Amino acid sequence: MVKTGDTTIKSITDLNGKKVCLTRTNPFTEPNVKAKAPQAELIVMTASAQCTDALADGRVDAVASANAILLAQVDKGAGAFRLVGIPTTEEPYGIGVKRGDQAFRTFINDLLEKSYSNGQWAAAYAANLGRFGLKTPTPPAVDRYVTATLVTSTTRP
Repeated sequence: MVKTGDTTIKSITDLNGKKVCLTRTNPFTEPNVKAKAPQAELIVMTASAQCTDALADGRVDAVASANAILLAQVDKGAGAFRLVGIPTTEEPYGIGVKRGDQAFRTFINDLLEKSYSNGQWAAAYAANLGRFGLKTPTPPAVDRYVTATLVTSTTRP
């Protein structure tokens, strides 16, 4: 994400020699930026709003994060910011459920699959991310993994 008037950054490689803010919360961002723009100066903050503030007041030239997070900041910025380039990585998101709560996990999985089949998921994606020009993708597969059982041993290998 850059300021709307910035035309110097068109892709991730243009971050070389620039100050780039990222947060500790996304483990994929830092290695991705380092690999594709090794001369970028990385500024790490604890929250995406801090990075947005740093971009707004000129302490950094760009903010790197997940598109969904950046689009929320673009939306809040009322025209002050824009996204550049195309997504450079693809990371999975998940829903945390208490270990062993099979009933709740099944409920969540069933609800997700129902939202896929009845079009609610696609409609929500289009209404939220689609308004920024992102095309609705195929929904991700629901992982109905089986809970692993804890195995203990009284002998050492």
